[in-house]
Amino acid sequence: MGNKRSRVNKRKVPKVKGNQFVKMSSNEVADVAEFNTFPVSLRPKPVLPEAVDRNMSADSRPMEDEESDLNLIFYFPLLKEMFVEFSRCQEEDCNSQLTLDIELLEKEGLCQSLVVNCSVCGFSKSFRTSRRQSYVTRSKAGKRYCDVNLRTVLAMHEMGKGYEGLSKFCTVMNMPPPMSKTSYDNCVDEIHWAYELEKGVSLQKVALSVHDDTKVAPTEISQCTVSLDGSWQTRGFSSINGVVTCMYGNKCIDYDVRSKHCMGCARWRQQNKNTAEYVEWKSKHVCPANHSGSSSSMEAAGALNIFKRSVENYNLQYVNYLGDGDSSSFATVQEAQSYGPDIVINKLECIGHIQKRIGSRLRDLKIRYKGQKLTDGKSISGKGRLTDAAINKLQNYFGVAVRENLDSIYSMKKCILASLFHNSSIEDERRHRFCPRSKDSWCSWQKEKAEGMQPTFKPKLGIPQSICDLALPIYKDLTDDSILQRCLHGRTQNANEALHGLIWQRCPKSIYCGRKTLEVGVASAVCTINDGLVSMKYVLERMNLKPGAQLEQGFVKSSSKRARQSTRRSSEKAKRRRKELRASRKGWADAEKESESGTYRAGSF
Repeated sequence: MGNKRSRVNKRKVPKVKGNQFVKMSSNEVADVAEFNTFPVSLRPKPVLPEAVDRNMSADSRPMEDEESDLNLIFYFPLLKEMFVEFSRCQEEDCNSQLTLDIELLEKEGLCQSLVVNCSVCGFSKSFRTSRRQSYVTRSKAGKRYCDVNLRTVLAMHEMGKGYEGLSKFCTVMNMPPPMSKTSYDNCVDEIHWAYELEKGVSLQKVALSVHDDTKVAPTEISQCTVSLDGSWQTRGFSSINGVVTCMYGNKCIDYDVRSKHCMGCARWRQQNKNTAEYVEWKSKHVCPANHSGSSSSMEAAGALNIFKRSVENYNLQYVNYLGDGDSSSFATVQEAQSYGPDIVINKLECIGHIQKRIGSRLRDLKIRYKGQKLTDGKSISGKGRLTDAAINKLQNYFGVAVRENLDSIYSMKKCILASLFHNSSIEDERRHRFCPRSKDSWCSWQKEKAEGMQPTFKPKLGIPQSICDLALPIYKDLTDDSILQRCLHGRTQNANEALHGLIWQRCPKSIYCGRKTLEVGVASAVCTINDGLVSMKYVLERMNLKPGAQLEQGFVKSSSKRARQSTRRSSEKAKRRRKELRASRKGWADAEKESESGTYRAGSF
């Protein structure tokens, strides 16, 4: 039964809900009453212990004055009910109940106009739910925008949405309609202006880092290696918008936005152009289209512009051009001789694209010989043959062979050929003739042979000799000295691809956007990849908007989460797991294709 005395003497702790006082002494009650008689401005502020600020999380810290400067979405009937319950008229000898109403005709976009009325003495006072920013000295000097409208338009652009998305949001939230399309476009102009200033500062910082790395003063011309790549808003070669990005390491140093469409010009194309209305429109129209020609030529035109202005803008010469090799951009830049005839621009190959070439050519080989019998009397595909999973492994082995032999073209070529023969079903001597012959070799057959042991090696793939004979010319073509010489740098265009991903998050490929919208999205992505999410804080400050503590805390959380994910995904364990998943998916695809009788091809039914 336990100790009865201990159970009796054990004090029960009362349960407290909210801010209820359990029990106070008479002196405590008097102190509280005296404290409540002080004016609010004279009441002493409570002093928090130092440990609270350092150890408490951002969510559990008490909200300070600057943290209370935020925007809220509230349900107006509840606000009105609370206002009626606690408010009285401040006019002398009135003290009547006040009412709170909305003036819908006085609203500015998402900024509502509220009015306080007294039905007895006629007292009336109106105020807005959002403050206005002070005007910015630019083309529309004197124009003032509401804080909530600029922030909302900026948020829509960051999420890849436009005016229609904002209208749908307001409709679903049972809110009044947003600002007009003209006001929305004016906010976009303001955001575009702020991002243009911020991205200029960001690109200049990257240029200064190049001069620091090359130990050349910013006033002198420095030479460096850059990676250029183009990306289009829609797949294929019919896109009306394109972007060419220039990266130095993992930072963007320049970019060029290309567009060959103008909505205004398209609207007038089928109408009479001999009218006074057209002449007036044409005199004021600034056409956003800056490219003429095919969509595929956007990359070459953008790359040429980037090279032409590198010395003028940054005192830099891009003497090493890292490209993907599947466009005419390098030939265009080389022929232009932007730095004069004495400066030779070297072509470098992206290792990732070289690795993709072997996979693409092997898949083309598989399609070309589909349904035909090879020299061994069997087809090219099927179990134990050239499956998608086998091609994926050969492609990975090709990339590993290039990356691990950056010091010698001979070693690189030998290791690439070894990746094919080592995984074949040819007899042992020919199969392992390119494998390293030492006790520390990655080839277990050569390792066991060097140690004087009987080799027990079994190939993982076992590609038949008939398929190896067909694949060997492809390997010899991609191991040409001129190609491998351009791979000794060991670099890829992954940084360009990462930037393109950020761009098309802000300007989705499924939604049409004009050049200005695309420029805002590209500038936002460039500032993010160069300076992080904190760059938006400076964009808001350029528009005379106070970022706010909630925005800064949210960006800190997002940045730390992004850093943790990057560290986790770059670990060897995560990389190995991704490769296993890709290989398993390729295996499932092979099994499904073998079990299906038909093919998904035009004219095959």
